[in-house]
Amino acid sequence: MGGCLRALGVSDAAMPDELEERSVLLRERLAGRAVLVVLDGAGSAEQVRPFLPDAGRAALVVTSRQRLDSIDGLVHLELTLLAEPDAVLLLEKVVGAERIRAEPGACADLVRYCDGLPLALRIAAARLAARPSWTVADLGSRLSEERSRLD
Repeated sequence: MGGCLRALGVSDAAMPDELEERSVLLRERLAGRAVLVVLDGAGSAEQVRPFLPDAGRAALVVTSRQRLDSIDGLVHLELTLLAEPDAVLLLEKVVGAERIRAEPGACADLVRYCDGLPLALRIAAARLAARPSWTVADLGSRLSEERSRLD
């Protein structure tokens, strides 16, 4: 909450100590503004509620592995994992089609190591794009060890 308020021009000296007061200040700062607030990886409805904007032009997008059914007015959209053809297309867009198509088996492994998760695939693709000397198989071998995969 503090980070959001600072981004909206609230100085540390003017920052309220209590979460409820910060929430009120956030709503005041967002009033009448066309702002999209994104909360990524919310763990609970309690984390989200202070960020709920008043009716107006501000909007809130929340990603969560939990369903936040206890918050009224939310529109739930469940995203599925990417199918392999879509995952390969994502890799092609970031890394380049020629490089990805040169190793179809390694690409299939990479998609499997990333569990079809769009963010994981995007991170893997960015690693490949930043390392032109790596092959898809090189990255795949690094990700094949499940214990160190998140590293």
